[in-house]
Amino acid sequence: MTAIAPRIAHAATERPRIPAPVQHQVAESPASPWRAPLFYLSLLAGLVLLVAVAMLLIWRMVTGVRLG
Repeated sequence: MTAIAPRIAHAATERPRIPAPVQHQVAESPASPWRAPLFYLSLLAGLVLLVAVAMLLIWRMVTGVRLG
């Protein structure tokens, strides 16, 4: 017996077995009203974090607290 390959008559029109991920265009996605405020809040949060770390380091240098 010989193996016979299945016919692929509608290969161009059939759905693939593994679907490709959906790709959205930049123009298709609606602009979020939260995008700009959250961006600026993230910058503000980073600035607050840097100030807090700087204050802790200065406090350790002034008081002379050493690990160990």
